Amino acid sequence: MSIRYENKLQKLLQSWPEGIVATTKWFASKGISRSLVEKYKASGWIASVDSGAYYKPQDTIEWFGALHALQTQFNLPIHVGGKSALELQGHGHFVTLGRPTVDLLKAPKAHIPKWFSRHEWPEEVKIFQSGLFPKDVGLEALMIQNISVRGSSRERATLELLHLAPTLYDFEEVRIIIESLGTLRPEVLTELLQKCSSEKVKRLLLYFGDVQAHTWRKHIDETKIKMSSSLLKIVNKGGHYNAKYNLFLPREYVIKNAQDIQF
Repeated sequence: MSIRYENKLQKLLQSWPEGIVATTKWFASKGISRSLVEKYKASGWIASVDSGAYYKPQDTIEWFGALHALQTQFNLPIHVGGKSALELQGHGHFVTLGRPTVDLLKAPKAHIPKWFSRHEWPEEVKIFQSGLFPKDVGLEALMIQNISVRGSSRERATLELLHLAPTLYDFEEVRIIIESLGTLRPEVLTELLQKCSSEKVKRLLLYFGDVQAHTWRKHIDETKIKMSSSLLKIVNKGGHYNAKYNLFLPREYVIKNAQDIQF
């Protein structure tokens, strides 16, 4: 190995953060050609996750190190959301039986590289398409083992829970989780509700704020939130009608009061 080759390799390894997947795009930004990347791989200095993605052999590669690469090296609009974001911020309530899951949400037109989606992570990494909010609204940096990834704030994650039930989350699970979220920030919720594209999510969040008597609900002025007055059905059978928000609720969401009518 020439001195120049060795120096270039050492600089590369020193600038490569621990636990982060490096892609061919990242190598190119460091002046490393594809052919040189392959030489490093053949020599055992780096290892391949899959085509176009690499890691240092001494590192343990996790999904969040790969997500960091998607967010920073490709600037892809994908983030940790929903229940996973809440769990990372200390709001996990249900013990997962079997393989743990990670919920990622991406913008409708975002293309996720094949190396990420087809890799066998220890967790079941689920990717869902969502256009619930404009880009980056309600996202913040979340730290996982010294690696920073973009994820939903507690407030955005709560609205994502409502959005993804019952496709991803059980109604009962969502109700219990929201019941514990009494310290959400009303000013953040208000901004998110104003920018939210889902009528279902907006009405349900206000409904839960009412029936669970959360403090934050008192500080949300619903007159500042654009909502339709038309009937909204979350379930067609086996639920309750709530008059205030003109919606049919699943039984699991109901905390009985005078405005609920069973059907």
